[in-house]
Parts: sequence; structure tokens; C-alpha cells
Amino acid sequence: MERDLDDVVRITWLEQGMTLCLSSDLVNRALRALEELNIAELELREYDETGDHVMLAEAYPNYIKLVRHAGRYMVIAGLWRQSRAEEVYVALLEE
Repeated sequence: MERDLDDVVRITWLEQGMTLCLSSDLVNRALRALEELNIAELELREYDETGDHVMLAEAYPNYIKLVRHAGRYMVIAGLWRQSRAEEVYVALLEE
């Protein structure tokens, strides 16, 4: 039985996060990975303090991961630039 992601978790996309050019394939793979996660059972700690995350999809130099930020689950898109990464919060998960 196929599940609709909206039935599992609600995603609110943030406009400022759309500054990175992400392929539709990468975004679709991240959304499928979110479908498979049981968000209620995750115990991620604050990303800014611990670096805890769940990698949802990656295709060098881009990646998308799920993190906990300010008490909420958020989706980050990142772009590797030499030895560092540029990361942007692109979505909020409503629990």
C-alpha cells in the first residue's frame, strides 16, 4: 500500500531555502526517505550543538538532511564547497 507523505507528515517549504539549485531527483529521493521514517520515534538532539542528523539524500555536491533545530524538525539542503558546506533550512516538518 502506497502512503501519501501528507498523511504521514506535513511539510512547510521555506522560500529562503530555495536559493540552492536542487535537482528534482534529489528532492524526490529525500521525500521518499521521509516517507519511510517514523518521525515520532526519532530522538535527534539540537543540530547546532550536536550535529545530529538523518541524511535523506545526497548527490555530490548537494545533500538534504533532517535535523532538530529550536525544538522542531527541519530539513536542510547543503552544498559542499571545497572543505566546508553551505547549508540552508528549506522546510519545516509539522509533527
